[in-house]
Amino acid sequence: MTPSKENYLKAIFEMGGGTRHVSNKEITQLLNISGASATEMNIRLEQQGLLHYIPYKGAKLTQSGLDLSIELIRKHRIWEVFLVDVLHYDWSEVHEEADRLEHASSDRLIERLYQFLGQPTQDPHGGTIPVLGSGWTSDNYLPLSSLEEPVKFVIRAFNDQREVLDYADRLGISLNGSYQFIQQEPIDQAYRIINSQGDELIISLDLAQSIYIELN
Repeated sequence: MTPSKENYLKAIFEMGGGTRHVSNKEITQLLNISGASATEMNIRLEQQGLLHYIPYKGAKLTQSGLDLSIELIRKHRIWEVFLVDVLHYDWSEVHEEADRLEHASSDRLIERLYQFLGQPTQDPHGGTIPVLGSGWTSDNYLPLSSLEEPVKFVIRAFNDQREVLDYADRLGISLNGSYQFIQQEPIDQAYRIINSQGDELIISLDLAQSIYIELN
Protein backbone atom coordinates (compact mmCIF):
# COMPACT_ATOMS: atom_id res chain seq x y z
CA MET A 1 0.00 0.00 0.00
CA THR A 2 1.52 3.31 -1.09
CA PRO A 3 1.40 6.47 1.06
CA SER A 4 -0.79 8.17 -1.56
CA LYS A 5 -3.39 5.41 -1.31
CA GLU A 6 -3.26 5.48 2.48
CA ASN A 7 -3.74 9.26 2.53
CA TYR A 8 -6.65 8.91 0.12
CA LEU A 9 -8.38 6.42 2.42
CA LYS A 10 -7.82 8.68 5.43
CA ALA A 11 -9.32 11.61 3.55
CA ILE A 12 -12.46 9.64 2.70
CA PHE A 13 -12.76 8.51 6.32
CA GLU A 14 -12.37 12.05 7.66
CA MET A 15 -15.18 13.23 5.36
CA GLY A 16 -17.55 10.60 6.74
CA GLY A 17 -16.83 7.83 4.25
CA GLY A 18 -17.35 5.13 6.84
CA THR A 19 -21.10 5.80 6.83
CA ARG A 20 -21.85 7.52 3.50
CA HIS A 21 -20.61 7.90 -0.05
CA VAL A 22 -18.15 10.79 -0.40
CA SER A 23 -18.41 12.51 -3.77
CA ASN A 24 -15.52 13.06 -6.16
CA LYS A 25 -16.07 16.80 -5.78
CA GLU A 26 -15.49 16.61 -2.02
CA ILE A 27 -12.38 14.48 -2.51
CA THR A 28 -10.87 16.74 -5.18
CA GLN A 29 -11.43 19.85 -3.06
CA LEU A 30 -9.80 18.33 0.02
CA LEU A 31 -6.83 16.67 -1.71
CA ASN A 32 -6.41 19.20 -4.53
CA ILE A 33 -6.44 16.54 -7.24
CA SER A 34 -8.32 16.24 -10.53
CA GLY A 35 -11.62 14.45 -10.91
CA ALA A 36 -9.97 11.92 -13.21
CA SER A 37 -7.34 11.15 -10.56
CA ALA A 38 -10.04 10.64 -7.94
CA THR A 39 -11.99 8.29 -10.21
CA GLU A 40 -8.85 6.29 -11.01
CA MET A 41 -7.97 5.96 -7.32
CA ASN A 42 -11.54 4.93 -6.45
CA ILE A 43 -11.41 2.15 -9.03
CA ARG A 44 -8.01 0.90 -7.81
CA LEU A 45 -9.04 0.88 -4.15
CA GLU A 46 -12.33 -0.85 -4.98
CA GLN A 47 -10.35 -3.58 -6.74
CA GLN A 48 -8.37 -4.01 -3.51
CA GLY A 49 -11.58 -4.37 -1.52
CA LEU A 50 -11.07 -1.16 0.45
CA LEU A 51 -14.05 0.86 -0.77
CA HIS A 52 -17.28 0.71 -2.75
CA TYR A 53 -17.39 3.14 -5.66
CA ILE A 54 -20.55 4.24 -7.47
CA PRO A 55 -20.02 6.64 -10.42
CA TYR A 56 -21.66 10.06 -9.85
CA LYS A 57 -22.35 9.14 -6.22
CA GLY A 58 -18.90 8.59 -4.75
CA ALA A 59 -16.87 6.26 -2.56
CA LYS A 60 -17.68 4.58 0.74
CA LEU A 61 -15.19 2.56 2.78
CA THR A 62 -15.61 -1.19 3.20
CA GLN A 63 -14.95 -2.67 6.64
CA SER A 64 -11.38 -3.43 5.54
CA GLY A 65 -10.94 0.16 4.35
CA LEU A 66 -12.45 1.49 7.55
CA ASP A 67 -10.14 -0.63 9.72
CA LEU A 68 -7.07 0.49 7.77
CA SER A 69 -8.10 4.16 7.92
CA ILE A 70 -8.56 4.03 11.69
CA GLU A 71 -5.18 2.33 12.10
CA LEU A 72 -3.51 5.09 10.04
CA ILE A 73 -5.25 7.86 11.95
CA ARG A 74 -4.18 6.27 15.22
CA LYS A 75 -0.54 6.18 14.08
CA HIS A 76 -0.69 9.76 12.82
CA ARG A 77 -2.17 11.17 16.01
CA ILE A 78 0.20 9.28 18.31
CA TRP A 79 3.15 10.69 16.37
CA GLU A 80 1.68 14.18 16.68
CA VAL A 81 1.53 13.81 20.46
CA PHE A 82 5.15 12.65 20.54
CA LEU A 83 6.34 15.55 18.39
CA VAL A 84 4.57 18.16 20.54
CA ASP A 85 5.02 16.68 24.02
CA VAL A 86 8.51 15.20 23.70
CA LEU A 87 10.25 17.12 20.91
CA HIS A 88 8.38 20.39 21.61
CA TYR A 89 7.21 21.06 18.07
CA ASP A 90 4.57 23.75 17.66
CA TRP A 91 1.11 22.25 17.09
CA SER A 92 1.01 23.81 13.62
CA GLU A 93 4.25 22.05 12.55
CA VAL A 94 3.46 18.41 13.22
CA HIS A 95 1.00 17.34 10.51
CA GLU A 96 3.53 16.90 7.70
CA GLU A 97 6.10 15.23 9.97
CA ALA A 98 3.52 12.81 11.40
CA ASP A 99 2.27 12.06 7.89
CA ARG A 100 5.74 10.90 6.86
CA LEU A 101 6.32 8.92 10.05
CA GLU A 102 2.99 7.06 10.09
CA HIS A 103 3.70 5.36 6.76
CA ALA A 104 7.05 4.01 7.98
CA SER A 105 5.96 2.82 11.44
CA SER A 106 5.30 -0.78 12.43
CA ASP A 107 2.41 -1.67 14.72
CA ARG A 108 4.94 -2.70 17.38
CA LEU A 109 6.67 0.69 17.30
CA ILE A 110 3.36 2.55 17.57
CA GLU A 111 2.25 0.50 20.57
CA ARG A 112 5.61 1.11 22.30
CA LEU A 113 5.26 4.82 21.58
CA TYR A 114 1.65 4.84 22.82
CA GLN A 115 2.66 3.28 26.13
CA PHE A 116 5.68 5.58 26.46
CA LEU A 117 3.40 8.62 26.09
CA GLY A 118 1.04 7.38 28.81
CA GLN A 119 -1.76 6.14 26.53
CA PRO A 120 -2.92 9.58 25.35
CA THR A 121 -6.57 9.97 24.36
CA GLN A 122 -6.28 13.06 22.13
CA ASP A 123 -3.83 14.57 19.69
CA PRO A 124 -2.64 18.20 20.07
CA HIS A 125 -5.52 19.43 17.89
CA GLY A 126 -8.27 17.73 19.91
CA GLY A 127 -8.72 14.68 17.69
CA THR A 128 -9.49 11.39 19.42
CA ILE A 129 -6.77 8.73 19.37
CA PRO A 130 -8.68 5.52 18.60
CA VAL A 131 -8.24 2.57 20.95
CA LEU A 132 -7.69 -0.63 18.99
CA GLY A 133 -10.80 -2.80 18.88
CA SER A 134 -13.02 -0.11 20.41
CA GLY A 135 -15.29 0.28 17.40
CA TRP A 136 -14.52 4.02 17.16
CA THR A 137 -15.66 5.54 13.88
CA SER A 138 -15.29 9.32 14.24
CA ASP A 139 -15.19 12.31 16.56
CA ASN A 140 -18.77 13.31 17.36
CA TYR A 141 -18.28 17.05 16.96
CA LEU A 142 -20.06 19.52 14.70
CA PRO A 143 -18.23 21.77 12.25
CA LEU A 144 -18.59 25.43 13.20
CA SER A 145 -19.89 25.99 9.68
CA SER A 146 -23.04 23.97 10.52
CA LEU A 147 -24.36 26.66 12.88
CA GLU A 148 -27.33 28.74 11.77
CA GLU A 149 -28.83 30.22 14.96
CA PRO A 150 -27.09 32.11 17.84
CA VAL A 151 -25.71 29.55 20.28
CA LYS A 152 -22.86 29.03 22.76
CA PHE A 153 -20.23 26.39 22.04
CA VAL A 154 -16.80 25.04 22.97
CA ILE A 155 -14.09 24.35 20.38
CA ARG A 156 -13.05 20.69 20.69
CA ALA A 157 -10.88 20.04 17.63
CA PHE A 158 -9.22 21.58 14.59
CA ASN A 159 -8.29 20.25 11.19
CA ASP A 160 -4.53 19.75 11.58
CA GLN A 161 -3.46 21.51 8.37
CA ARG A 162 -0.77 24.07 9.14
CA GLU A 163 -2.52 26.98 7.43
CA VAL A 164 -5.65 26.34 9.50
CA LEU A 165 -3.74 26.29 12.78
CA ASP A 166 -1.67 29.37 11.91
CA TYR A 167 -4.86 31.25 11.01
CA ALA A 168 -6.52 30.20 14.28
CA ASP A 169 -3.45 31.31 16.24
CA ARG A 170 -3.48 34.73 14.58
CA LEU A 171 -7.12 35.20 15.56
CA GLY A 172 -6.52 33.97 19.11
CA ILE A 173 -8.92 31.04 18.72
CA SER A 174 -8.04 28.28 21.19
CA LEU A 175 -8.79 24.61 21.74
CA ASN A 176 -11.40 24.11 24.50
CA GLY A 177 -12.22 27.83 24.44
CA SER A 178 -15.82 28.98 24.96
CA TYR A 179 -17.49 31.14 22.32
CA GLN A 180 -20.87 32.37 21.14
CA PHE A 181 -22.01 32.27 17.53
CA ILE A 182 -23.78 35.44 16.40
CA GLN A 183 -24.48 35.07 12.69
CA GLN A 184 -23.13 34.26 9.25
CA GLU A 185 -22.63 37.28 7.00
CA PRO A 186 -24.80 37.10 3.85
CA ILE A 187 -22.22 38.54 1.43
CA ASP A 188 -18.87 36.86 2.19
CA GLN A 189 -20.30 33.95 4.25
CA ALA A 190 -17.98 34.79 7.18
CA TYR A 191 -18.97 33.78 10.71
CA ARG A 192 -19.21 36.28 13.56
CA ILE A 193 -18.41 34.84 17.00
CA ILE A 194 -17.69 36.30 20.45
CA ASN A 195 -15.05 34.93 22.82
CA SER A 196 -15.35 34.65 26.61
CA GLN A 197 -13.85 38.15 27.02
CA GLY A 198 -16.58 39.67 24.87
CA ASP A 199 -14.36 40.29 21.83
CA GLU A 200 -15.94 39.80 18.42
CA LEU A 201 -14.06 37.67 15.89
CA ILE A 202 -14.71 37.23 12.17
CA ILE A 203 -14.12 33.67 10.92
CA SER A 204 -13.87 32.84 7.22
CA LEU A 205 -16.03 30.05 5.82
CA ASP A 206 -12.93 27.92 5.12
CA LEU A 207 -11.80 28.20 8.74
CA ALA A 208 -15.32 27.55 10.06
CA GLN A 209 -15.35 24.29 8.09
CA SER A 210 -12.09 23.27 9.81
CA ILE A 211 -13.16 23.92 13.43
CA TYR A 212 -15.15 21.28 15.31
CA ILE A 213 -17.35 22.21 18.24
CA GLU A 214 -19.55 20.93 21.03
CA LEU A 215 -22.67 22.89 21.93
CA ASN A 216 -23.02 24.14 25.51
